[in-house]
Amino acid sequence: MEIDFHRESSRKKQRLEACHSGNVFVELKSAFRGILKTYYLKNGCDEVKDIALFLESHKVKLIELVNQQLSVNGAVKFNLVFECTYIKPLSEETQARAFKTKNKKILYDSSIDSIVKRMYRKISQEESEYLDKGSGWTLYKIDGILVRFSRYRPVRGSTYIPLPQIIENKKAVINPKNCFKWAIISRYVKGSHRERVNNRYLNLQNKFNFEGISVPTPLNQVKKFEKNNPNVSVNVYSFNESEDVYPLKVCDKELKEHFDLLLFTNNIGISHYCYITNFSRLVRSQITSHETQASFCKRYF
Repeated sequence: MEIDFHRESSRKKQRLEACHSGNVFVELKSAFRGILKTYYLKNGCDEVKDIALFLESHKVKLIELVNQQLSVNGAVKFNLVFECTYIKPLSEETQARAFKTKNKKILYDSSIDSIVKRMYRKISQEESEYLDKGSGWTLYKIDGILVRFSRYRPVRGSTYIPLPQIIENKKAVINPKNCFKWAIISRYVKGSHRERVNNRYLNLQNKFNFEGISVPTPLNQVKKFEKNNPNVSVNVYSFNESEDVYPLKVCDKELKEHFDLLLFTNNIGISHYCYITNFSRLVRSQITSHETQASFCKRYF
């Protein structure tokens, strides 16, 4: 991403002046009651001219900053903007450059180290491609790293909403009234009208450990439920406007107690979990016209 040097230099100057000491992240801006936050780390040593080395030397600080925002907000999105200045040695003409990454969402179970490594590779790749163009520019100095955070609210399973008729007709899903907890319990409820939450559900509510699982339940808390119950694995799916089912979260290995759940959202943004009783029946029509029982890879179907 190329930035006009004269237009951007005053903004960059303000950022650099706001950071009285280098090599530490300084909060520059907070908006919408902390929903948006911007931090800047100024390069404290102009002699450093290796971008990869500079980024790696500050990775621990960046991960600590991300973890700090994660602990406050529960889930965040963030991106990096790497700022530097290039020069043409003969003319001494300078140019501001910024290489930025896309927003990445971070949940409590995300591998922050892996995500930061991928961001670093993206920045280094863009810088390499820029130099390979043969424009004659040479890195003059590394200015710093800009980090922008925004609060992220994952999809939450909420109150009861009816299934679309085409999904309902497949007879492959139990749609209990209310929440994630009852979607899990519904697997063990016997008799007719299993969608009705009554004493049959209440008598089974201690079968699993739901400690720390909020209502409504955000998607990222499904892994927390798995950690609470070591023999449990959960896949979560949704469907698009064409009623085609697709995966949201698929575990690497199905354990002794395995659940396939359907998380869907209605047209006013209310989301809800259901228990999938027959995965093959639910997805078969979008894969094949045959009516016989079929097996599908739950991750890649």
